[in-house]
Amino acid sequence: MGVLRLLWLLPLLLPAASPAGDVTVQLFEWRWEDVALECERYLGPVGFKAVQISPPQEHRVIEEAGHPWWQRYQPVSYRLESRSGDRAALTEMVARCRKAGVEVYADAVINHMSGLPPGGSDLGSGNPPTLIRQYGKVALYPTDPGRYDRIEHAHIQWCDHDIRDWCNGWEVQTCELLGLDDLNTGSPYVQQEIAGYLDDLLGIGIAGLRIDAAKHIWTGELGAILGRLSTPPAFVVQEVIQNPCHTDGSEYLAHGSVTEFRYAWRLAEQFRSGDLAGLRTIDQGLLPSTGALVFVDNHDTQREGSTLSYREGRRYLQAVVFMLAWPYGQPRLMSGYHFPATDPDQGPPATADGTTLSVWRNGRPTGCNASEWVCEHRHPAVRGMVGFRAETGDRPVTHWWDDGGGQIAFGRDGAGFVAINGSTSRLQATLPTGMPDGLYCDVTRRSGCTDRSWRVSAGLITLDLPPGDLLAIRLGATSP
Repeated sequence: MGVLRLLWLLPLLLPAASPAGDVTVQLFEWRWEDVALECERYLGPVGFKAVQISPPQEHRVIEEAGHPWWQRYQPVSYRLESRSGDRAALTEMVARCRKAGVEVYADAVINHMSGLPPGGSDLGSGNPPTLIRQYGKVALYPTDPGRYDRIEHAHIQWCDHDIRDWCNGWEVQTCELLGLDDLNTGSPYVQQEIAGYLDDLLGIGIAGLRIDAAKHIWTGELGAILGRLSTPPAFVVQEVIQNPCHTDGSEYLAHGSVTEFRYAWRLAEQFRSGDLAGLRTIDQGLLPSTGALVFVDNHDTQREGSTLSYREGRRYLQAVVFMLAWPYGQPRLMSGYHFPATDPDQGPPATADGTTLSVWRNGRPTGCNASEWVCEHRHPAVRGMVGFRAETGDRPVTHWWDDGGGQIAFGRDGAGFVAINGSTSRLQATLPTGMPDGLYCDVTRRSGCTDRSWRVSAGLITLDLPPGDLLAIRLGATSP
């Protein structure tokens, strides 16, 4: 974890407000009050475009499993009462984030409702809690407004078992995902109920939606749901895990952006192998840049190991810097909490009764520490790269250089320049940057020019980076 630990102990020295770019951060399992404070004191001033919050609807409370993270993905109603806070706290948070210039995107779980194994808790997180009633499977869900009855669950009519063949599109989109009761999204009634929930979110100021498990909803049915919304959201991203024998996600682009998991997998492959030179073609054959949401990891992948995660320290940080420097897709950063490798189901830092602990305490983010919240998005290099991405925009990559292995450098058409040493040797080279002559602050460092600066002379920069080091300079960050 190394470089990602104990950042909260350092003084909070923020630069002047950066121009808003396209960077989103997923504040996984944060309480609404903490999200509001983070918008006001960090995300807004740094220049983040948006924050993705955990599912805000009422969910199962699974005491017998120690309140795992995945209970948030088992809805029992569409009431806005979760372990992150109630409706009033959510509404206030959205208003405060908007005032700080940060949009809020909600993680919307609409493919299914809760599952309920024998002997499991049948209570929801609301006050008072919704009682999950069983009818073989979970069969009755009070919603706001209305309710789902037995006929509204797809498994009753078509497929009464978990997905078995992940290459069979019909089964992937009709059967049950991990034992969770699939909704009949082809039903106009169900479509309207879901649209009512999404309208409720948009009505309190939520700007965007992440459609959880979108791959398990027929595209036409998802389009029908979104078409019923009173006001279209400013942003929609659909979770589609690419599978070469089923889908690459392109059919969902008609409804919005799509998660590009292959980008994260390729990042992990190149950085773990030390073949950073291969990053030059990382986006070849992927979804169009305008429709791709990219990430280094998310709450699922950091637990099952298919991508990099905060546990990989400097390698992870280099991958995040590369993603923010590379002009492909819309980037989303992960910000989660510490959990033991032996217990990936563990929920967020909490008291014995499952109450989530705050990140912000006594006016400081002291919950960002070595045992509770990781706060990956607060690393100085990440903060600096948010401004780098906003300034370089859609400018093309120029002046690419690599050593054939783990050392790379590239420019952004005169607006910025990045070098990453992922090898075990020093990176010593004099390279063209395409940038005007001058003394530039290294935006990957905590205090910019105070920590380290780089001179460009005749368009050239002379590098001397030890193994694991990196640098980034941009036009708007120069030394007097």
